[in-house]
Amino acid sequence: METSRRTAPAPKPLRHNGVAYGGINVLMLWAASMEQGYNSPFWMTYRQAKELSEAQRDKDEVVRQLRDVEKQIELLLERIIDAEHASVIKAYESKIAKLEREKLLLAEKVDRIVPPKGRLEEFF
Repeated sequence: METSRRTAPAPKPLRHNGVAYGGINVLMLWAASMEQGYNSPFWMTYRQAKELSEAQRDKDEVVRQLRDVEKQIELLLERIIDAEHASVIKAYESKIAKLEREKLLLAEKVDRIVPPKGRLEEFF
């Protein structure tokens, strides 16, 4: 007597933001998944992929700027240690305060850069 093998149903196809597809799209995407051997249930259009890529590129640029500001602050702190005149130290401290404000603004900007319609990495 032969028993039939049961397999788990394929996961419902999801948009890049985690929202499930509906209707005929489910069947079309399941068929494409099986035909191409895709394991991920996530799908997106070219435009959505481009928007996600641009958001990541923007975030990477701001993170680079943030690192540059942190390096400048470190260099100024080293100069303060070597400085002998109070007026020079005061000028360095003023510059550090300005850079710290810039650093806060950049950190907030990084947090605000969100890919359109959700974060893909939240679903993995």
